[in-house]
Amino acid sequence: MKSLVAVLTAVVTLSGLLVTGAQAGLSAQQQVLQDSQFVLEEIISAPDEGIPSNLMAKAKAIVIMPTMVKGGFFVGARYGTGVVAVRDAKTGRWGPPAFISTYGGSFGFQFGAQAVDLVLLVMSERGVNALLDNKFTLGGDLAVSVGPVGRYAEAGTDIGFQGEVYSYSRSKGAFAGVSVKGALFQPNETYTQQYYHTHLSSRQIMFYGGMNQVPRSSAIFMRNLNRLAPASPAVLTKLQRAVPQTTAQHKPKMQSQTKIPEPAPQEMKKNVPGKGELIQKSEAPRQTERPLQLPKPQPLW
Repeated sequence: MKSLVAVLTAVVTLSGLLVTGAQAGLSAQQQVLQDSQFVLEEIISAPDEGIPSNLMAKAKAIVIMPTMVKGGFFVGARYGTGVVAVRDAKTGRWGPPAFISTYGGSFGFQFGAQAVDLVLLVMSERGVNALLDNKFTLGGDLAVSVGPVGRYAEAGTDIGFQGEVYSYSRSKGAFAGVSVKGALFQPNETYTQQYYHTHLSSRQIMFYGGMNQVPRSSAIFMRNLNRLAPASPAVLTKLQRAVPQTTAQHKPKMQSQTKIPEPAPQEMKKNVPGKGELIQKSEAPRQTERPLQLPKPQPLW
């Protein structure tokens, strides 16, 4: 009976949060972006307890899951939807966000707050690729470590921390590293495609500049993320020297990028007085590529 009451209370609380977002005139995706930005602001404004800036500057991708709700029938299991952004390997700037969902797993705190925020820093190319695969499990497909916090961890981030993914949680204003095991993550393609008004996948949008125009809420999120978590000069230099394997191995083949083979030159015979018959080659006119016109979504704000 107590379990049923707890579940109903959680459902009512979650419904209230959704109604609040609807009353504000925000779509579900815009609400997730707004909440994620708030979590990021809280992280950066707590230097003594937050993510070390050196570690943040080296991250290749970031996942922010605001307001994850504990399941009523699985102790410790949680579910939620958040955003993922990838840092451009050439410029060091964060690109447009996509949406990602998670469920299951043990998040290291079976008791206490019903709603928590989760932040993941992805430090490897393999981790970035796994983010946008069909689905992946932390602790299984990707090694995950409890993230270091505070200023005293700054000196160790360059030497002692070589993990693929670092995890953090925030609950009731307190921020700390957290153990995440068995959590299943999956790109929320429905959310992403509805938000950008496109048929393109999350990978195409995030890695290959698939969008000529993004909604205003996405642009605001990108601007704040680049302001709060810029790449350090040393990291930027290293990024610019190395071409990521992501682009080379996983770049999708688009119709507009396929080159049309040029016709072979045709031979023509021509009679020249005093020289008999000569054979000349004439080149056929070249066909130019037609660029793909990507959809331009209307701003949602």
